[in-house]
Amino acid sequence: MGRPDFVGEAIYAPFLREMIRDPGEMRGDILTRMYARVLSEMCMNRYHWTGLPEEIDSRYLEMTLFSQGLAVFYWDMEYNRYFALRGAGFGTPNMYNNPTEFIVYGNTMVNKTLKGDECVPIWNNYLRTGDTDIIGVYSRRLAEIDTTTEIDLIHMRVPVLLTADTNERKSVLDAYKQLAEGRPAIAEVSSSTGIGTLADKIGNLSTGIDKDYLPHVMDAKVRVWNEALTLLGIMNVNSSKRERMVVEEASGSSGQVLAMRAVNLQAREYACEWINAKYGLNVDVTWNLDDSAGTTDMQALNPMSLGNPFATAESTNSTDLGGPNE
Repeated sequence: MGRPDFVGEAIYAPFLREMIRDPGEMRGDILTRMYARVLSEMCMNRYHWTGLPEEIDSRYLEMTLFSQGLAVFYWDMEYNRYFALRGAGFGTPNMYNNPTEFIVYGNTMVNKTLKGDECVPIWNNYLRTGDTDIIGVYSRRLAEIDTTTEIDLIHMRVPVLLTADTNERKSVLDAYKQLAEGRPAIAEVSSSTGIGTLADKIGNLSTGIDKDYLPHVMDAKVRVWNEALTLLGIMNVNSSKRERMVVEEASGSSGQVLAMRAVNLQAREYACEWINAKYGLNVDVTWNLDDSAGTTDMQALNPMSLGNPFATAESTNSTDLGGPNE
């Protein structure tokens, strides 16, 4: 028995597996990454910070809160400036289950432990977690719906599965490919393969895709997209029933959005109060999107929606990290 090849298994094998992956699986991964990128960008652009010291990068701050759930704001005596960096709770929690120390790190040059009264933690929400789980779930779900749509469109364009005699398989397959690509096709069938008509040698089976099925898939995509936006606190309206939506339905949808928006906004506002009380600054955070500008309409963003035959009409405490007022 040969010696185990750790280099081959750890370094080369993953690349080889990637090269022989199924194209359909790769396509699904590409769609998932695309939706994850779009939703992540929207998530990290929800809030607008004002009054931050000029050395604080608000983009990095929001990116850290999104992915890590915590950024630590403090005055660094060594660099003589403010920092808002990634961090982790450390030490024995106090009676409110708040960390009494924090480890902060930015790169190889910044890595230190701070006491609770030397900094202010900025949490992403009251549960102190990031939002990557929302992005992961809904990006995969949207990718699955897109994959289903693409497959259904192919089946609607060529709604049959051809069957043929073994001797005629290649000719029928070539003709089928041309038909799927929208080109005229003629299947060459040899008369020397036996007695029988062309209908005896070539058959077809329906793929069972109904023309009314695709609108339901597209409606499911809109619903999933709107559900993701709701969990991110972004206003949205179900475009398929916008014209007939009653006041109660619209108010209920807006209430859910505002509730989810407050989940992240209040945690940031809480940190702003604490920072201002501790350091004498005037930091503030507000919602970055203008809800009066309109709603996110997935159907309207579709360039084919106008002519789409499937579209439907329808403050500070030095030892207690509970906050400025505790």
